[in-house]
This record gives sequence, C-alpha cells and structure tokens, in this order.
Amino acid sequence: MAIKIKTTKDEYVYKANNGLLSQEQKQRADKIYSVSENTLRHLDETNLDIFTIWYKRGRAANEIIDRYSLTNEEKKYFWQMLYGAMNIKIPDTASKSHTRRNDFLTASILADYKLNELKQVGTWSLWREVVGSVKVSEDERVAQWIIDYILKHKIITRDGARPLLKFVRNRLKNLETGLLTQDELFRKLNEFTQP
Repeated sequence: MAIKIKTTKDEYVYKANNGLLSQEQKQRADKIYSVSENTLRHLDETNLDIFTIWYKRGRAANEIIDRYSLTNEEKKYFWQMLYGAMNIKIPDTASKSHTRRNDFLTASILADYKLNELKQVGTWSLWREVVGSVKVSEDERVAQWIIDYILKHKIITRDGARPLLKFVRNRLKNLETGLLTQDELFRKLNEFTQP
C-alpha cells in the first residue's frame, strides 16, 4: 500500500514501506489524495471558526481512513500527505514521517469527541498542545485518557494542563506503552492527583 505526497518542490512521490509499487497501488494512492484534497478544501470555503474547521477536517480524515481501510503504516504518511492536499506548508514539527505535532492527527483524535464539550474546555491551541505532546502522540490511548481527564475536570488553560502533561511525560518516560494493556496504562495514569 502507498500514499501520494506532495513535496516542497510541488512534485509528487509515493511513500510506502515496501519496495516497488504496482500500478494498482499508485492508482489507489492517487484516489486517496484526490478525495482528501476535494473533501478538505471544501471545508475551508465555510465561515467557521478555526476550531470547528479543524474538527471537521479531523472527521473528514477519519472517514477517509475508514473508507480506504488505511493501515497504521499508511497513516504515518497520510498525516503528512494532508498538508500537501491542502496546499499548507508542512511545519517542521510535522515534516518527518512520525506524527508528533501534526494538526491533522490532532484533529482526527479530537473528532471522536463532541465539539461543544471540547470548546467548553478550551481553544484549538490548548487541545493542539495537549494532543501534540510526545507521549500522547506515541499512543492514542494516552491521548484518550488525557482528553477524558481534561473534560471531566474542566481544565481550561494551558497553564492548568501543564502539570498533567508533565506528570504523563515523567510517569511514562521509560515505558513502552504499546506493551501495556489499557487497564495497566490507565492505572499508571490514574496516579495523577491535581496540584
């Protein structure tokens, strides 16, 4: 499987973890790129606030992932591909194939929650910082736990979220969270007590 990516020189390359690509794989990648481009650009033609636009981008990205059954390996390139499909300069923090600090990944994760609840707690920039932190972006279960915690405790500022993020970063520092069951992971995270 492959993903089509627009380079900084406005050229297109196909990214895949395996060697040669078949014509069928390239056609599928072209289709995913075209659908992404058309779907996401349409959202920018609305007069919505920035949080709502990113939320809708996340929902659209999730629909594309489901529609084309993108694998985890493809998703690594998919998040990067979306910047090119939108003609948005890829930020340095999102330019590598890993997904840390990628706004489309952040939007995708947040799209699983109710927009009005997210807005009641904080702005797009708060959620972007929360979901973009290192340990959160490595394991979506950590993002899920933090988002649920913030919503439950109504943490509404960056300063309010920092002790929580610091705790998560330090508590999970030397752990390979992928090896933990969800119960084990959440037990470790539930050790956090509000300052």
